[in-house]
Formats: sequence, structure tokens, C-alpha cells
Amino acid sequence: MNSRLKSFLSGLVCALVGIMIFSIIENGKIDWDAIGFLLTAIFLVLFIRLGLNLYKKNE
Repeated sequence: MNSRLKSFLSGLVCALVGIMIFSIIENGKIDWDAIGFLLTAIFLVLFIRLGLNLYKKNE
């Protein structure tokens, strides 16, 4: 994995943790809708990136 993808994914994970902490402090419970959306976005980015790497030409 290159550093650009790692930094992007770590940013998404930090946003996920931030949303969890904020929702626990604000409401006293976890907002699973926002967390589910972020998890879906993370997996979509990973799968698209992995799919593009499969079809990369060897030069």
C-alpha cells in the first residue's frame, strides 16, 4: 500500500473514532448510522483501489 492510501484510510479511521467519541459524549449512545456509512465508504475505497491494482499493467 502506498503512503497516500495509508494516510487517507487513517484519516477515515480517525474520523470514525471521533464520531464514536462525540456521539457517546453528546447522546450517551453510539450513532450507528454515521459509523455504518463511514465503514461502507472505507471498504468501497479499499475494494476500488484493490480492483484497480489488479488491472495495472506491468511496465
